[in-house]
Amino acid sequence: MALGGVFLILLLAVIAVFFFLRARQGGVVSGDRIGDGLRILKANKTRYATLTREMLSETPDEELVSVVLYNLWAKMDDTLSDAQQVLSGLSQGRMRIFALYAFTGGVMENGMDKTLNGPDGVFAQECASGLVDIGAENSAEVLRGALAAGADAKEYEDTYLEAFQAEDGRARMALYIREHLEQFVDLS
Repeated sequence: MALGGVFLILLLAVIAVFFFLRARQGGVVSGDRIGDGLRILKANKTRYATLTREMLSETPDEELVSVVLYNLWAKMDDTLSDAQQVLSGLSQGRMRIFALYAFTGGVMENGMDKTLNGPDGVFAQECASGLVDIGAENSAEVLRGALAAGADAKEYEDTYLEAFQAEDGRARMALYIREHLEQFVDLS
């Protein structure tokens, strides 16, 4: 047998051992990332279903937005179809943080046109107000331009995302939460 054939057999044996050991250790060879993500989401929705001032005060800034979102998702059904109804009964701060997350995430994922014309489009005005609240004035101005442009809103997509990133929108969201804790607590 040629040297290349031996190498191929050795390589196949190493791969087979890897998959055998991985399966034996309880690992999923295919990598069930969606399942893992759903388990993490469910655990965090349970963990953060009720927020207190102490919990938020102890949460590092880089985790603060996520903790608030887990709290909001815990109040909604799994499809988020009741998001507007749930948010309407909550503080302005919670509404705006969710709108910022939903709308900006929608633009990142689907583009400006699809977001404005899809389920997250209902959060556009609240997002624009939220951008002002967190001090991201350039992003707010670009979004207002997109809303005024109507059918030509796609032209604002890259500019909006660049402005949001340049103004460090997520960090500003965390700072807004930190400065307005009373709007994000369920229990004092």
